[in-house]
Amino acid sequence: MFKLDEVTNGQRAAVYSQRQAYLTNTDDALMTVFKTHCHKTMGEIYAAAAGTGTGSDAANGGLNVEKLRTKALQFFPNIALDPAELTAAAAAGGPKVQSLLEGRLDAAIADKRAQVDAVSPWAFSSFFRYLSLVQTDESWCKHLSRLDLLKEEMVLQSFTAERDVMETYKEKAAALFATLADDVRRNTVYSLFIYKPAPGAAVGGPGPR
Repeated sequence: MFKLDEVTNGQRAAVYSQRQAYLTNTDDALMTVFKTHCHKTMGEIYAAAAGTGTGSDAANGGLNVEKLRTKALQFFPNIALDPAELTAAAAAGGPKVQSLLEGRLDAAIADKRAQVDAVSPWAFSSFFRYLSLVQTDESWCKHLSRLDLLKEEMVLQSFTAERDVMETYKEKAAALFATLADDVRRNTVYSLFIYKPAPGAAVGGPGPR
């Protein structure tokens, strides 16, 4: 059990390091992180819609345009994606679609930041920092529960397993941990974009500059 806990401690150190970065990063650094989160999420949305089409989607290079637009609007409600324009870009090829998505996403990010910063000059970075910390804590707690179940499974397997149980646990624990950062990223992006600040909402002071 001690050896199994050492794996958890290594993952805990990585999570706490990231958590500390959210607390100490400057507002400009946080904005860079947020933009990276958004573009990576959009990249996943595009990848999920690409190559999944059948029938009429063949004219769009196999891109399911409706699936792409629907999912993009789910995460980025203020993004401007005209169906006809998106279909035309899809017919021209993947790079054209990706270029269109990147440009419209940058505009959506700027629009969302302006909307939130209307509350106060540092509101956007404050909300991003807060949401990142909340999502990190929630995802880490869920991850610990999964690790506890995995430990029980490994202890039971230790009596009959032909392969080294410790190596099996490390692999499975690493696979679970690999999804944690992606969960935090997606949930943070989604939460911030659906957030609508109330008029006169109070926001805490600025973070590190």
